Amino acid sequence: MPKLTPKIILAILLPLGMMAGCGNDPQKEKLRHFESGQRYFEQGKFAEATIEYRKAIQIDPRYADAYRRLGQAYYETQQWAEAAAALSLCLELKPDDLKTRYTLAGAYLNLRDYPNVEKQASLILGKDDKSASAYQLRGAAYVGRGQKEKALDSFQQIAVLRPEDSSAYVNLAIVEIGVHHLEDAELHLRKAQQLAPHTVPVYLNLASLYRQEHRLPESEAVLREGLSNNPDGTELYLELADTLYSEGKEQYADAVINNLRGKHPNSADTELAIGDLYFGRKYLTQAGDAYQRALDYEPGRTDLKQRLIELDMSRGDLNSASALNDEILQKDPTNLTSHITHARILLAGGKSEEAVTELRQQLALASGSPQAHYFLGLAYLRTDGPASAETEFRRALDLDPDFLFALHSLAELLLSRGDEGAIEPASRCVSMRPSDPSEHLLLGRAYLTAGDVTKAREQLNFAQQIAPHDPNVRFNLALCSAKEHKLMEANQELENTLQVDPQYIQALIQLTQLDLQAKQLGRALDRVKDYVARYPNNAQGHALLGTLYTMQKQSETAKVEFERAIQLDPNLISAYLNLGKIYQQTGQTELAIHQYENALSLQPQFAPLMALLGNIYLQKGDIASAEKYFGQALAVNPDFAVAASNLAWIYTQEGKNLQVALELARKANQQLPELDSVTDTLAWANYKNGRYSAAVPLLEQCIQKAPNHAMYHYHLGMALVADGKTDKGRDELQAALHLNLSGPEAGSARDTLARSR
Repeated sequence: MPKLTPKIILAILLPLGMMAGCGNDPQKEKLRHFESGQRYFEQGKFAEATIEYRKAIQIDPRYADAYRRLGQAYYETQQWAEAAAALSLCLELKPDDLKTRYTLAGAYLNLRDYPNVEKQASLILGKDDKSASAYQLRGAAYVGRGQKEKALDSFQQIAVLRPEDSSAYVNLAIVEIGVHHLEDAELHLRKAQQLAPHTVPVYLNLASLYRQEHRLPESEAVLREGLSNNPDGTELYLELADTLYSEGKEQYADAVINNLRGKHPNSADTELAIGDLYFGRKYLTQAGDAYQRALDYEPGRTDLKQRLIELDMSRGDLNSASALNDEILQKDPTNLTSHITHARILLAGGKSEEAVTELRQQLALASGSPQAHYFLGLAYLRTDGPASAETEFRRALDLDPDFLFALHSLAELLLSRGDEGAIEPASRCVSMRPSDPSEHLLLGRAYLTAGDVTKAREQLNFAQQIAPHDPNVRFNLALCSAKEHKLMEANQELENTLQVDPQYIQALIQLTQLDLQAKQLGRALDRVKDYVARYPNNAQGHALLGTLYTMQKQSETAKVEFERAIQLDPNLISAYLNLGKIYQQTGQTELAIHQYENALSLQPQFAPLMALLGNIYLQKGDIASAEKYFGQALAVNPDFAVAASNLAWIYTQEGKNLQVALELARKANQQLPELDSVTDTLAWANYKNGRYSAAVPLLEQCIQKAPNHAMYHYHLGMALVADGKTDKGRDELQAALHLNLSGPEAGSARDTLARSR
């Protein structure tokens, strides 16, 4: 349904007003409905109030006060779009009503319509340049639009206008942290603390700042100070416990949790918060105990059951998760969270298409759910591919910019394709979870991908402080050393990784690569043989050993290893690909196709593999199958130049879809102008479409690059003859035959030479 602007609404209401109350005094009726609305509003009956205000507006479509109160009633019930429409109409009639303009800006802020928030705040400041509230609104709009420097200026103005308001300094500091003005942020948070020592957010933000700077002892001290001034501050207890766990002071952290429980005995909300702390730190046993305590206190709470479902899923217990989730849906069939959970359980159970269907159905009912978009993105990673997944992650973040899981998944997706843009979402993850080693690891990997080893090490070292036995951190530190060409250090760090986790296959793979760089194939082979002997059921170990045997040209031995890898892990795509490559190299085309198609069934959106299969079928002469696979590759990736060029070639050879062939060939040539085979396809597509003069210069380019390519001379000769340049064309055709042109093209060249005498 299109969003109605205020003018459209006015046009709808006007005829209603003209029809209202022929017998009664319209002014009295208008006031009666308005006053009735006021009484309902004061009683908190906002739905009834809106009905009365709208009746008053039907009588008098220019009743500004009724529009204002209607907008306020909608605002109270969080109907932001309706509130914005009504309040805008009020301001059309009373443009100087600043109070209404403030409320309208608030409605736009809740709609995340940041340009309109900024516009309303600027209009207020045009009337009152000392309005701290207007600067607050404008600053929030700038933050929402990512314009942090402008936001900083707005919040600085608030601090000037309200020098005794602690919240002004807190908000200013938050923005300063966002633009990395950390010293200023610390100064302003300390100022806020002086002004309001009993305000919990001051201590939480200051502690968070210290944690971002890896100053854990100072973070601990601030939180203890906060608790001395706010002994009932639940969030302070939780943050202090989290900090102590990060410092390795587990006994002290446990004591803080026990103190919190003593402050709030038998409190489901307190146990829920404690469970969330444990869950975030992956202390699943403690989290489960806390969630179960909470449910024992309040057995009917759905949110507590949903936490236990999350815990079951984290443990991989899909049966328990599904049973408890079904219990919720039986009582409340419209529960969106539980429907999303159902989709997640399907996804975890390998039923990706069913998960996509469930999530699409839920989004049809609740398109504004960031969680549904996020999990649809995860499902698309297994079905439609990364492009669709990225779209859904970004939609989730448009709806909720602070959605941590969506930020993390977006960063991971960008990292998977080597995109330096991963730094921005990864940085936001760290700022939101400064004590989570996985977020520091993510940011470290992002910096490493961007080539900034110094910043990568900084993040990875901090992650190692928090999680000293995490092999992933050690492995990425080894990658930093390798990036700096410190190969001895990289080797040692990889060996250390394998000491922490002897089966950590990625470390073995990296060690093998370093051996190969040092031209030590024998050492690499011995290392991997030893690994496979110790861990004979590790599929990736067998696949790696098969790769090394392939490099030694021991194809039969390599095949045995790849087949063993597939037997151990039927989902190991690399084993199918390598096995297919061996069969292809040894001329066993059908067996190669079988392996490649197995791999494609596991990763159905793998466009390069589709193109590879298309090429094999093309070489076999199975044009229909080749056309199918090239078409599938382009459906997945419309910009896949190789597939586009090859499909164009098929169309020209078959004499069909010639205009489509020309467009495909043009697109491929734009992306791969240096490949003469792609240029030749474009030239021949031009020829087939009767564009002979366009084909000639392209073919001349091809011959400059490959002067002994018979087919290029043949194509140029045919284009020149067709373009009326018979003598030059004959020369090119004769050159093609002299270069041993064969097949139907040779017969065509001779026929053309005979006809053009």
